Amino acid sequence: MISAKRFFLFFSAGLLLGLPFFLFGMNNPDIFWHLSAGKYILENFSVPKSDFLSWTLNGSYWADFEWLTQALYYFLYSHFQIESLYFLKIALISASLFVFSLIVIKKGVNEKHLLWLLPLLCASILTSSDVRPENFSVLFFLILWLKTQDTAESPLKLKSLIFFLAFFSLWTNLHGGFIYGLILLFFRFSGSLLGENLDFSAGRASFKFEASKKFLFALAAAMAGTLLNPYGFKIYSVMSSHFAHSADYAQLLLEWRDFDITVPYFRPFSFILLVFPPVYLWHFLKNRKIDFFELFMSVFFIFSALFHLRNLVFASFIMLIVSADFIKSLNKLSHFMVISFFFVFSLTLHFFSYPAKDYAQFKIADFYFSSPGLVKFLKENEKELSGLKMYNSWAWGGYLGFNLYPSYKVFIDGRYIFSPMLYEFAAARESVQLWRQVLKKYDFSLVISPPSSQRITVRKNLKNGSDYAVNMPLYQLQLPKEDWAIVYFDKKNFAAVKRKAVPALWLKRKEYKFIAPNALDNLDYPVYAGEISLKEIEKEIVKYSLENPPGDENSMAVELLNWYKSLKVKGRKNAEKTSSLSLCRF
Repeated sequence: MISAKRFFLFFSAGLLLGLPFFLFGMNNPDIFWHLSAGKYILENFSVPKSDFLSWTLNGSYWADFEWLTQALYYFLYSHFQIESLYFLKIALISASLFVFSLIVIKKGVNEKHLLWLLPLLCASILTSSDVRPENFSVLFFLILWLKTQDTAESPLKLKSLIFFLAFFSLWTNLHGGFIYGLILLFFRFSGSLLGENLDFSAGRASFKFEASKKFLFALAAAMAGTLLNPYGFKIYSVMSSHFAHSADYAQLLLEWRDFDITVPYFRPFSFILLVFPPVYLWHFLKNRKIDFFELFMSVFFIFSALFHLRNLVFASFIMLIVSADFIKSLNKLSHFMVISFFFVFSLTLHFFSYPAKDYAQFKIADFYFSSPGLVKFLKENEKELSGLKMYNSWAWGGYLGFNLYPSYKVFIDGRYIFSPMLYEFAAARESVQLWRQVLKKYDFSLVISPPSSQRITVRKNLKNGSDYAVNMPLYQLQLPKEDWAIVYFDKKNFAAVKRKAVPALWLKRKEYKFIAPNALDNLDYPVYAGEISLKEIEKEIVKYSLENPPGDENSMAVELLNWYKSLKVKGRKNAEKTSSLSLCRF
C-alpha cells in the first residue's frame, strides 16, 4: 500500500531539486498580446471574433482559442501585477509534476524514485518552462492520461462520459493543445482494439469490442466537448493553420524548429531519448507483451518532438511514464542509491554548466522584447505618429500593441492570423531589394525595428569630390536617408519616419542626422576629413542623453559618450600626425 506521507516526502524533495530548472524569469513576448486579448474580454464581457490590434488585418476573422487563459492572465495582471503570472507558471508546472508522480506510482514505481525522476524531467522540459497557455495543456494532458488509466481498469459509466465532455470543453477554451488529448484518446481506443484482437488477427478467436468501445465513447464525448466554445467547429481551422505554416514558424521561433542534439540545454532530453529504446526493448523481451497505446504514444510524440521542439515537453513526460515498468524493477536500495547519486550529480553539473548562467541577472519579468523608452517616445509624439502606417517586427508586435492600443495599430504580432505574412518578412528583413518591394506594397511611413548588425560595403562621396568605403548597416540601405529619418533609437530598436509623412518643423527637432545604432564608426572618416563637425555630433549626443538618460534601461547614452570621447582622441592624434607630416615636408 502506498504511504501518502512517504509519497509527499519524496515528491517534495524531488520537486525541490527540480525547481531551479523552471524558476527562470518570464521572457515570452506573446504574453503581451495575450494580455491585450484578456483586457478586451474582461472589458467587453465577450470574446474577440475579429482582429482589433493591427491595421493590416483589422476586422478580419480571429478565433481566439486561448480566450479563457487570456482572461485569467489579465485578471491576475490587473489585480496582482505581472509577477503573478510567474507564480501561476510555477503552480501549473508543479501540478503537472504532481500528476505525473501519481501516474508512475500507480504503475508500480516506488515513491523514492521521484527523488531523481522529477529533477530529470524538469531539466528535460526546461525550454518549455516559460509562461504560456501551453502550461494548461501539459497539465490537462497528464490528468487525461491518469483518468484513462482508471477507465481502462473499470467499466465506463455515464458520469465518465460527462467528465470527458466537460473536461474537453474547458480545455478547448484554455489552449489548442486539446488536440493532443484527442490523439491520446484515439490511441487508447486503437491500442485497446488491437490488443484485444490479437487472437482474432491470428484466426484463433472472434472479433472483440468490449475493452475498446468505452474509449470510442470517451473520444466521441470529448469531440463533442471541443465544440462547446465561442467559435464552434471553426476552432479546428486554427490547428490546420498552425500545421500549414509550421515551416514559416521555424524560421522565427526556436520552439518550432527541429531537435538539435548538440544544443547543451537539450542534453537531459537527449539522454532520455537515447536510453528509452533499450529500456523499452528490455521491457518487451522480459514480458513478451506490448501495450499498443504506450507504443503509439511514444512513437508519435518522439517524432513530433524531433520535428518541432514545442512537443519536447510531451515526449519527455511520455517516455518516462512508459519507462515506469523498467524503473519499478529497480527496487533494491543499492539500485536507488546509485541511480539517485548519478542523476543528482549529473543534473547539478549540467545546471551549473549552462542554465545557472541565466540567473546571473535574474528578474521575474525579464522580457527582452520590452522598451519603456520607445513606448514613452511614441506616446509623447502621438499627434504626429499615431496615424501613420507602422511597421514593427513580429516579436515586438505583442508588446507594442498592449502598450499603445488604441492610439497605435500594430503591423503584425504573434497570433496565428499573421502566419501567411511570415515567409514574406523573414525573407525581406535580409534583403534590400525584397524590403523595398514590401515597403511599396504596404506603404509604411513609420518603421519600428531592431537595427540589423548585417553590413554591406558601399562607397560614399565627400563634398571635396573624393570617396571612401564604408560598411553600412543593412537597415540604412533599406531606409535611405533621403526618404527616411531616424527619430528614436535605443539598444533594441530604432524608429524611422518617412520625411514627407510628418511636419517639417517637428522632424527638424526630432531627427538624428548623424548618430545611429550600429553605424557610429562610419562617422570617423567624414569627421577627420572635415565633412562633419564634432560640435554637430556633440549636440546630437547631448540631445539624446537628455531624452534617454543613462539610467534608462535601454538607453545608449553611455555608449555614445564613450564613443565620442574616443572619436575626439582619435581626431586629435590624427591632427597631430597630419601636422607633423606637414612640418617634415616643410
